[in-house]
Amino acid sequence: CSIHNLFFASKSSATQQSRKPWLVRQVILETEHLWNEERLRNNIKSSTDKSCENRSSALSFHPLPRLWKPDPLVSSGLLPLLKQYCHQRTPCTVFDLGSGAGRDVCYLAEETKAFYHNSILQQQAILQQQAKKQNNKHQYDQFPLHFVGVDNHKGSARRCEPLWRNHMIDDITTSHLLNLNKLDLVNDCFTNTLFNDQTATNEKIQPAVFIYAIRFLNRKLLSYIANSASRNDDIDHERPPLCLPIGTIMAISHFCKPTKTSEWNFDHPKVSNVLDRDELNTLFGNKSDDKKWTILKDDICHDGDHGRTLVQFIARKIA
Repeated sequence: CSIHNLFFASKSSATQQSRKPWLVRQVILETEHLWNEERLRNNIKSSTDKSCENRSSALSFHPLPRLWKPDPLVSSGLLPLLKQYCHQRTPCTVFDLGSGAGRDVCYLAEETKAFYHNSILQQQAILQQQAKKQNNKHQYDQFPLHFVGVDNHKGSARRCEPLWRNHMIDDITTSHLLNLNKLDLVNDCFTNTLFNDQTATNEKIQPAVFIYAIRFLNRKLLSYIANSASRNDDIDHERPPLCLPIGTIMAISHFCKPTKTSEWNFDHPKVSNVLDRDELNTLFGNKSDDKKWTILKDDICHDGDHGRTLVQFIARKIA
């Protein structure tokens, strides 16, 4: 049975390496009884109808049901920060490095769009009513965030874009094909005026930059970002380093040894693709007098599958 081999095999058919089977907590079988129960409860239809009927409304937006849960860093670390950008109406370009199928982009875009439309714009609607009484015009602010899924896989866009379109966030998302090992192209990506123009309504406002990587590790790229200059620095223009504005957020969730002295006792990923406990802290932390980042979060948690440890790391650029 192909399903049994996919989830329960103790050895990889491709590499012949041993592996731990998936932990299956629940299996839903598609039966007539299941859909009869759904017709009684009306969960899917009611949620979908709310989003569809309000698709053209500026004041309402509801996320669709999902069949996945985001990484803990995405839901508890990144989402609150992005809601602050929404609340402050701060234009921001959000980059997902190694975005894959685009589910993290989908989650963050849906949740921030719902937060903005259902709270911020409703407050503006009250102001609009007050402006009407005074015969003044009041325009709604543009949604301040734009999400860019960056991946080297040519099939990534074919997977991301239908998902984003079906969840009605294709107007605030972009899929970008890029080899993240080519650092000069990475610099061009982060400073791309096309992305920035979609978030900045005022030419004098420079959009903030928000970068995250979920279970994607490229040490050369992380070092490049950690050593970036600010746009106010005097840099060597013959070979300029990466320029990121002060306030840039860099967030990472990846497999990590739980302590400095711990071993990695799992077959996947290989130990060479696992972070040491203090690796990110050392990379983005104090470097004598040249401190460029302040660390906001550096915690360890476990994944929901095999008990592997993950680092949840967030840093903000200060110089």
